[in-house]
Parts: sequence; C-alpha cells; structure tokens
Amino acid sequence: MNCLPVIEMEMRSASRRRWTFVLRLMFAITGSAACLVVLVLPPLAPVPKGQIMLVLLSYLSLVFCLFAGGFLTADCVSSEKRDGTLGLLFLTPLTGMDIVLGKMVCHGLQMFYGLGALFPVFFLPLLVGGVTWAEVSRIFLALVLALLLGASVGVLVSVLATESRKSMLNTLSALVLIAGVPMVHLMVRQTFLASSAPMRGLPQFSPVFTVFAGFESRYGRSGGPFLFWGAVVASLALSSALVVV
Repeated sequence: MNCLPVIEMEMRSASRRRWTFVLRLMFAITGSAACLVVLVLPPLAPVPKGQIMLVLLSYLSLVFCLFAGGFLTADCVSSEKRDGTLGLLFLTPLTGMDIVLGKMVCHGLQMFYGLGALFPVFFLPLLVGGVTWAEVSRIFLALVLALLLGASVGVLVSVLATESRKSMLNTLSALVLIAGVPMVHLMVRQTFLASSAPMRGLPQFSPVFTVFAGFESRYGRSGGPFLFWGAVVASLALSSALVVV
C-alpha cells in the first residue's frame, strides 16, 4: 500500500484549518469543566468523587470520539467527488484502498491529537481517589477504539454518498444505531425479560458497552475481563470490516 502521499497531502491541508486546533481546545476545556463540576458538588457517599468524575469524563469523551470522528470523515471522499478531483487521484499509482486509508489516518490523527489533549485531564480522578491506573488505561483504550469506529463509519458513508448533508446525516444515524441498538437490546433482555444470560454477543459491538465494561465495578466481577477484551476484539473487527467494505 502507498497511502503516505495521501496522508501528507491531507495533513498539510488540515494544518491550515482552524478546526484542527479548536478541536483539541474543545476536548481539554470540556473534560476539565466536567471534572470541576464534580469537585464543586457535595460528596455523594458511598461513591468516591474520583469514580463519578471518571464516569462523567469517560462518557463525554466517548460522545466526542464517536461523533467528531464521524463528522470529520463523513465528507472526506464525497467532497472529492463533488469537486471532480477523485478521478485525478486515480490517475496516480494510488489505489482505492490507499485513498481511503490515507484520508482515514489523517482525520483519525486529528481526533487522536484531541484525545491526547484530554489525556492529562484523566489524572484528576486519579488524584481525587477511588480510581486505579488500570481502570483509566482501559477506558482510554475504549475511547481510542470508539474514535477508530467513528472514523470507519464516516469513511464508508463518504464513499457511498455524494451530498455533504446526506453524508453527515447518514453517518450520525449509523453511529447512533451501532452504539444504541446493542445497549437497548441488553436493557430489554435484562430489565423486561429478566434474563440472567451473560452480557456477551451483540452488546460487545457497542462502544458504550466497551467503556462500561472497562470500569472496575464491572471489570472486577466474574467474567469481567472476558467481557471487556471481547468487546475490544469485536470493536476492532467491526472497524476493520467497515474499512475493507
């Protein structure tokens, strides 16, 4: 594969956009504000403030990773179609997979830099207490996988679509379905059907479940490590399948 020229071209273009720098600032400010709100609130015994802070920070970051990743990639190929420049790329030695991977890596790196700006904020729950390094590491891994999944869905929709608005709406709808349907299935099975079956299978494909399974309260139970690492493998498999398709 020879996707490096596409990555270089896209990164040079992204370095001149204001959104590239605003995205990192948004990540850091939102995460810091969430932690400060929890610190100001009165203690909610018996749950430590550090744990509440980590839960709030994790799910806010998950929303950012999923939807910002999808937003950045949803128009990356369809814009080339509208401008008539996609055919020019195919006149070079680049293949379709090179173009897709190049654009996905470029926009994924932008999101990863934003997540990197948020990483120091994860030290706050550790300092407050009630949170372990292993727990934070699992959550951060789940967020990286969510970022990868959002970018994969955005690229796939962008390849199939032409209009910018339609591509954005389809990406948003697909991400909501992927994240929400497995969790709704799990809630119905456990709440209304009173099923005691293990939480494996379809729920493990949801990025929401991957974050949930990474918390120590779930990971420390019987079968917790299997659920979390199974969700990691399922998320990687789903992202890879979307890119290959």
